Amino acid sequence: GESTSISTATRKNKKRKSEERRKIGRRGDWILRAVGNGKKDEFGAGEAGKDWVDEHGTKYIREIGLKLPKTLKDMLVNLMERIKWNEEVRKQIQTIGIIHAGLMMTIVYADNPKGYICRFRRCDLMEVPDTVEKFDSVLTILASVLNAKSVVQETVKMVQTGGQATKSFKSVGLRKRPRDESQHELSACMSTPKKMKLCTKVNNIRRSYPASPCPGLPNAELHGMAFHHIYTPEGIYATSNSEYQINLLKTAVKENLDILRSNVKK
Repeated sequence: GESTSISTATRKNKKRKSEERRKIGRRGDWILRAVGNGKKDEFGAGEAGKDWVDEHGTKYIREIGLKLPKTLKDMLVNLMERIKWNEEVRKQIQTIGIIHAGLMMTIVYADNPKGYICRFRRCDLMEVPDTVEKFDSVLTILASVLNAKSVVQETVKMVQTGGQATKSFKSVGLRKRPRDESQHELSACMSTPKKMKLCTKVNNIRRSYPASPCPGLPNAELHGMAFHHIYTPEGIYATSNSEYQINLLKTAVKENLDILRSNVKK
């Protein structure tokens, strides 16, 4: 099955309490991450599709406009936390995303060059040729993939070496001082609004009362009001009044049927 992003899961569970269930990260068709028993750094993600529609296809718009950018930003923020938001190192860190659909592909880069915003750069759409005459375009695709590979290698190198700082033995284990106010940190992605559950939707629907159980009577469902039935020697009457008024009417039936006729609907 599809792998889930550890960086996205970390962002979703930062405010998690013990009684809440742990949230999982976004699923991707493939995720590029380091292998180990410690923190598994992630450097890229990708989405794949069987067919290509066009640039305005629903799947392509959702993946390149929302799903992939949020995943890449979560990975980028996680890597910057590993290097302690080092201003010089963070400028050289990038995460990559690749979208495949049919014979089409494109590459997306996410970085933080100035420290304020997360920048996304899209490459042009590239097509794997289906004829020998157009096979020269494969060189462009291979060059783009090699560039993406070099970006990942450079990011891995900066994360592994940039986070290592010379520390004094006297300060090891002590609580860290608050960060420098002049140091900028990239804000995390906004959480996706929760979807309304099916049971909540059903409860919010205005429920209508069932039809009259008495045969031969008209439907007792009118404007969302519940009609009650009163049996008299002259026939069956229906009323939507309060329970107190209904009891009064039932008592008055035996004495004077005119009171009943003036207060209920037949």
